[in-house]
Amino acid sequence: MSGVLVLGGYGVFGSRLCELLASAGELKVYVAGRRAAPARALVSRLGAPALEAVTLDRDAPDGLAAFLKERRPEVVVDAIGPFQKRDFRLAELVIAHGAHSLDLADDRAYVSGIRVLDGAARARGVLATSGASTVPALSCAVVDRLLRELDSLESVEIGISPGQRAPRGLATIRSVLSYCGKPVPAVAPAHRAARRGWGDLGRHRYPPPVGGRWLSNVDLPESVVLAERYPGVESIVLRAGLELSVLHLGLSLLSLMVARGWIASLVPASRFLGRVAALLSPLGSDAGAMHVTVVGGREGRRFRRHWTIVAEHNDGPFIPAAAASVLAKRLCRVPGYTPLGTRGALPCVGLVELEELMLELRGRAIRTQMYDEALGERPAAG
Repeated sequence: MSGVLVLGGYGVFGSRLCELLASAGELKVYVAGRRAAPARALVSRLGAPALEAVTLDRDAPDGLAAFLKERRPEVVVDAIGPFQKRDFRLAELVIAHGAHSLDLADDRAYVSGIRVLDGAARARGVLATSGASTVPALSCAVVDRLLRELDSLESVEIGISPGQRAPRGLATIRSVLSYCGKPVPAVAPAHRAARRGWGDLGRHRYPPPVGGRWLSNVDLPESVVLAERYPGVESIVLRAGLELSVLHLGLSLLSLMVARGWIASLVPASRFLGRVAALLSPLGSDAGAMHVTVVGGREGRRFRRHWTIVAEHNDGPFIPAAAASVLAKRLCRVPGYTPLGTRGALPCVGLVELEELMLELRGRAIRTQMYDEALGERPAAG
């Protein structure tokens, strides 16, 4: 039986990943973390015989190396954030032991930087991919799907707004706060200057029960990987939001204070701001949403194509876990999943298709919709 080691396996996203992996019944899943009690609690709650709780510290390489040598898991998933300012020593260790390395990173520099391990991964015949999560794996899979009926791409807009009652770990909070008020680099031709993280307030209306949500700029890997994948794209807009206006607008104000130099960083306030958000959770809902909109051309005409996903009943955190679950099952040759032969180190772009991810989420309170909007004739070149 193939083994999958999930570091951070009892966290918000790691626990959902373990649940998805255990559902296959074909894998030995190691739920790993620094603390034994929550790992054992998750194994007990899920009740799957193939789950095993193990105590491992990501920052203690000797213990992790011993585990990899003894148990020889085929895949290792790093679900421990935040990934900002992280190095690649963990992935290097996993590669050195001949295992595939996946992570749920959402940091632009980290995800694109994984390529430095390409030679080592190819030499060991393994895959090392970063960003096997909502961003960039799912978002880029959606863009790929929307472009199937188009022959050119002008712009991409991505927005994410989780429900206020959705569980959020400290690592996620730190990840968001790390770029609040900081410059978000411009990579597309239409953006001539850097944007402020959590700036540029805007509203987006999602299908019921989500409704209207505030969205602001975020610093995500898509700004790089989409520009690389589609060199002609002129505009890439990446935004996220909080359900409660008081929290979103308050964070936008704090980000402005960072931008003006009145506050160095919001990261030191992560725990405090997390507690504030938790206190206000009863005022929100468990419904969240994400949208991807592209503008492109086909046969001389321009179209705007929209895709939206809505999650209810706190099933939203399964979405970031879906890509890693699909990839792990494909790498372990689980029946019903197409084996994945890609090797080397690369961002998680083009490795999974949207249809695969939606099948992984079947049975959850998650639904999607897609529609087109005709924009008229495409302007003549020159």
